[in-house]
Amino acid sequence: MSTAKSDAGTKTEVRLVIDGKGCTAYEGETVLDAARRAGIEIPALCHMEDTAPWGACRLCLVEVEGVAKLQAACTTWVKEDLTVKTDSPRIRAKRASYLRMYLSDHNAYCEAPCSHACPTHIDIPGFLAALAAGDLAKATDIVQTELPFPGILGRVCP
Repeated sequence: MSTAKSDAGTKTEVRLVIDGKGCTAYEGETVLDAARRAGIEIPALCHMEDTAPWGACRLCLVEVEGVAKLQAACTTWVKEDLTVKTDSPRIRAKRASYLRMYLSDHNAYCEAPCSHACPTHIDIPGFLAALAAGDLAKATDIVQTELPFPGILGRVCP
């Protein structure tokens, strides 16, 4: 194990492999944290930075070498020489299954692109105007005013 210390000076640096790419992380971090820092995208609905890992949505499932069951990346702690795959037919099939389950209970009465009536009460005309003006910060603020988890909207709405 590496003896390098983190910026905080208290956690040990570890090496792991994600999708064939060598990465470094620190004890106490999750695979999701390490992957995102390395520029590797893993979908997640329930993960919020600076909150305790929950693992409820199961969309961040990954394959961990030596472990038979798929693991939630947001609750899998990094360790030295861990090898992880974030995309495979098995992972995609399981993620699709969970997403179908979530969408099966979705109120499908919204009119795409929801410019007439948004079921979550977001100011869609204001949002679209901000996007058209190139003001991404304002567009984000409009969505976050009504919807605390805007990442969910993009995965559920048509």
